[in-house]
Amino acid sequence: ATLAAAVPFIPLISAATDALGVAGSMQAVTGLAVLHAACALVPSLSFQPVTFVVFTLLRAATYSVAALFVAKTFGFARMGTLYGLMQASGAVPNLALPLITSLVLNHFGGDWSPIMWGFLLVCGVQFGLVSWVVHALTLKERSWA
Repeated sequence: ATLAAAVPFIPLISAATDALGVAGSMQAVTGLAVLHAACALVPSLSFQPVTFVVFTLLRAATYSVAALFVAKTFGFARMGTLYGLMQASGAVPNLALPLITSLVLNHFGGDWSPIMWGFLLVCGVQFGLVSWVVHALTLKERSWA
């Protein structure tokens, strides 16, 4: 249901990826991840629809930008194999969800906020790494010109 709910966001994602390029789109997805984690930290049942909408956009944008990255970096001929490998390797951490849920229930009393704060920390590191790589590649391109 979440993926079907993302259909209205497709034109927005398409326009954003065209305008921002691959690296900018990656940073935008990281920004959406930060927004999602911040929304998930709001302890209000009536706010959950907002969190759901942000999550839906985040999930659709993540898949779109991942496909864009693979296609631009490796070409369409290899896209199916590489995108499939990327999705499969990305699914492996999902195996940790029962352990994380157990941790939340047994050590945090059902409070997911420590996990969301950790997620925000990971987003900060990811944003910094992508910025660094883009900066390094930009410098390298300038030196070749």
